[in-house]
Order: sequence, then structure tokens, then C-alpha cells
Amino acid sequence: MKKSDFIKDMLDQDNCTAYLNEQLDSRKLKAFISGLVKIGRLKHKGMSGLEKKTKIPRQTLYNMEKIGNPTIRNLNILLKAVGYHLQVKIK
Repeated sequence: MKKSDFIKDMLDQDNCTAYLNEQLDSRKLKAFISGLVKIGRLKHKGMSGLEKKTKIPRQTLYNMEKIGNPTIRNLNILLKAVGYHLQVKIK
């Protein structure tokens, strides 16, 4: 997939949802977090826009993207910034 196709796909909420669920289903948690940050960057016109929207410091966002181990607070904020929320369901 070309980068421009990925960007176009990730601007569609249904495609974002499918992509993120695929990462979760395959237990690729680091990829899931990284994907959330990338989607946030696309939706908010870069890292500075995402930083402004979430009030999460830029370095923390970079670390979340690279390391993939956010606090539950930061994960929740990031999810909200890209149009999702955290929910617990019975298995």
C-alpha cells in the first residue's frame, strides 16, 4: 500500500476502526498505540496539532508512538482525540 493510500484510508473512521481492531485482535499492542498516534497526527494536522488537542506533551506522544506503553489516562485522552472511547465488555 502506498503512503498516500494509507493516509486516505486512515482519514475514514470505518477504516481506522478496522485497522485498530486488527492490531488489538492480533495482540500487537505496540502497533495499536503507534497506530492511534499516527491517526491522531493525520486528523490533527501533525504532532503539534495532536499535542494541542490532547494537551499531552509532544515528547510523550513520540514515546507513545515509539515505545507503545502509555498510561491509561493518556490512552483515554488519545482515544478521545481520534473519536473513540475506552469500554470494558463481558467476554
